[in-house]
Amino acid sequence: DLKDLEMDKKRLTVICTVILFARAVLLVKGLNCTIAQSCSECVQSGVDCIWCSLPNVTFHCVQRNTAEARSCGMNAEDRVSNFRSDEKKPLSNKTLISPQSAYVQVRVGDSVSFNVSVMTSRTYPVDFYILMDMSSSLRDDVETLKNTTHKIVATLLNISRNYAVGFGSFVDKPVPPFVPNIPYSTSTPK
Repeated sequence: DLKDLEMDKKRLTVICTVILFARAVLLVKGLNCTIAQSCSECVQSGVDCIWCSLPNVTFHCVQRNTAEARSCGMNAEDRVSNFRSDEKKPLSNKTLISPQSAYVQVRVGDSVSFNVSVMTSRTYPVDFYILMDMSSSLRDDVETLKNTTHKIVATLLNISRNYAVGFGSFVDKPVPPFVPNIPYSTSTPK
């Protein structure tokens, strides 16, 4: 059928285009390696580049997993990203984060994943201080604080068993600059 033949041609064209595009991308990635002039430039060019220290090679910086890279053998400088943790104590009231120290080396274009465990201490000291303006304009807020104090303490108990709560109050002086210098506002508090 002529329609099927046309569809097959279109599919073949799309497949060939995808293959050519993929090869072009790989070629460009490989060229990124070959322009490097030193080992340092090479390993910073990309995660796929390795440095070959053999004396008689066309390019010293070559793409990993190629014939050139394999022929380099033990003379290849192929730095890999890594993570090392020397100290890994179990979590406790004294050790709140694990690992305690880590060495991470990440190559350009690469990534490193590792887990960090964190624990909150139930005995960590928490100080909570409430300072209230006791002027008559905030009288309703004082009542709200009185009614919610037990909720505040219950929330603090969820955070730590070692807590302290403090309350303080103040009243602005009825003199400038604390209040406007208007006779009505200083004689009649709101």
